[in-house]
Amino acid sequence: MYDLRTSHQIKASMYRLLFFILINIFVQYTLLAQNTVITIKNDQNILLIGKQIQFLEDKTNQLTIEQIQQPIYQQKFQINKKDIFHQPASRSTYWFKLVIANHTQKKIWLDIESIAPWYLDLYAMDSTQKYRKIVETGSLRAYNTRAYPTNTFWLPLNPAGNKNETTYYFSIASERILELPMLLAPIDVLLEHKMSEHVIVAIFTGIVLVMFFYNLFLFITVRDIIYLIYLGHLLGSTMAVLYINNYPPFSFLSFIPQYVWHTHQYVWFALNSLFAALFVTYFLDLRKNAPFLFYLLYLFVFLNCILLPLLNIFFFSVVDLNKIELITSPAVFLICLIIGIRLYIKKVKNAIFYLLGWIFGILAVVIHILLLQEIFASNLFTEHVLLFGAAMEMSLFSIALGNRINVLKESNTIISIEKDFLDKLNKNLLNQQAEIQSKNEALSLSNKTKDKLFSIIGHDLRAPIGSLKGLLYLLSSESISKDEFLALSERLKQSVEIVHNTLDNLLLWASSQMGGITYKPSLLNLKAIVEEKIALYNELVNAKKIRIIDEVKDDISVWADENQLKIILHNLINNAIKFTLTNGSICIKAEKVEDFCAISVIDTGIGMNEEQVKHLFNKSTHTSTQGTAGEKGIGLGLILCQEMVEKNGGTIQVTSKVNGGTNITFTVPFGA
Repeated sequence: MYDLRTSHQIKASMYRLLFFILINIFVQYTLLAQNTVITIKNDQNILLIGKQIQFLEDKTNQLTIEQIQQPIYQQKFQINKKDIFHQPASRSTYWFKLVIANHTQKKIWLDIESIAPWYLDLYAMDSTQKYRKIVETGSLRAYNTRAYPTNTFWLPLNPAGNKNETTYYFSIASERILELPMLLAPIDVLLEHKMSEHVIVAIFTGIVLVMFFYNLFLFITVRDIIYLIYLGHLLGSTMAVLYINNYPPFSFLSFIPQYVWHTHQYVWFALNSLFAALFVTYFLDLRKNAPFLFYLLYLFVFLNCILLPLLNIFFFSVVDLNKIELITSPAVFLICLIIGIRLYIKKVKNAIFYLLGWIFGILAVVIHILLLQEIFASNLFTEHVLLFGAAMEMSLFSIALGNRINVLKESNTIISIEKDFLDKLNKNLLNQQAEIQSKNEALSLSNKTKDKLFSIIGHDLRAPIGSLKGLLYLLSSESISKDEFLALSERLKQSVEIVHNTLDNLLLWASSQMGGITYKPSLLNLKAIVEEKIALYNELVNAKKIRIIDEVKDDISVWADENQLKIILHNLINNAIKFTLTNGSICIKAEKVEDFCAISVIDTGIGMNEEQVKHLFNKSTHTSTQGTAGEKGIGLGLILCQEMVEKNGGTIQVTSKVNGGTNITFTVPFGA
């Protein structure tokens, strides 16, 4: 009896030991999962990080970054199990956690390849070991809030060579279905990847334009309403497909506020279903050939194209109607497919073209859904399958419509007209190709300008910041007295002024490159603005013993943007002081030239040669030049002046001679 009891005790102990081992393994695995580190070693690759991100659903929409860091919420983070993060439409806020170690020599960016996030906030740890918001953007926020000007959202993460494990949090709120591919790569690799996407979209858009103008020509020629309906179908399908592929319609229809496209998408999505139904009705004479399917189709058209948009406008948001739309919209297209099969079996003329078109369109949607479920691998074809499917569908429909005018094509007149029209289309395509090439060259130039600009910034800011750092260190270490520090304060002030002017011009230039500078003209008194700007430089001109002569008359008024005019004068006067020697002079005058006011800033400074003048306004060759008292800059002042003068409808000219001074004259419209 003793041995049997002992045997049971041993077994129970073994079971308990096994249980604790399993619990320990589970805990270790959970902790490991919660600290997944993404290590980046190759700066030429793009990482798809869906399975390496952690997420938390906040159904209250009340959690803050401070609460998220608490252990109770850290334990609730889950590892995403798919390459593409996918969640149904809801009002929840999703929090994401990334732990990254950058072993490359390039800064790493996160590309969230979707316009679905309505509100997107990125948090990173600052120098005080606290998390703060560094990016606040999203599709319902202004375009200039984006960290990089692109159609999706690029977020700056680890700087070059930051091998330390760095944790980032970002939150996404949206009422759309979330299908979020997330990529990690340096900016140049993302740009190369984005360019291939732009090319595919450009080709698709080119195909649509060719078919649009071709069918518009047919409508004008034969006056058949089917071509007008097909044009509506082309536009509706194109807007929907581009929107799903992250190219929203407000990119080219900017007169409609962008929030309308996102929060009332069922209103304009309805156009696609409506014109699809009208097209099949007229093209296959549906009411005559299949009356039951005709009435069934228009029942769902009423639900999808009238009832749903009205509910979206007046009563419900996108998320409330999502489940209804997931039934009504596919139902319209499924009925259209059944109609094609039915009428093909009945051997209705041209039904084969219609049927094939719908098969390609629906097959593309199926492949897209299977891609999201990771049944199909992600590649160039599957990522853009909706574009390919739509292009095939539209092409087949165009072929079918072309058969309707076979009789007219026998006329030599029609053939001649078509030939001329196609020649024009080919010319348009060549122009489009040239435009794409031009944009590629502009992008390349922009990257070169950016690289050169950063090089200049690093060179010209290092010295003044180094001076600031040295002086403050001497003061903090009590190596110099306060009196000695005050004696050096003029040098400190000069360094601060250099940094301030440099950053001002840099921020204005960056804003202009992202379209952030707006033009708001008004009637201005030029004399008052000139006097205001001269007053700012009293101390500086007194230090250099420079005389500023104001010859602007009191009664001169101009029609210009006040802020931009002040920035132009600020930069020109600052430049004149910078390059004028001690005891020199600067003259500011204005005169009327036709409908414009020509404003001149003339100095007696060191001047420039012809080659220097030639490259003043060239973004790719602009340089930083020290002033006569060692003043520095980043060479952006005159480029900003040129952009702002042109925004105000004027021009800018420079005449200069070595050791003979410089005359910079710009024009703005004369005031009434």
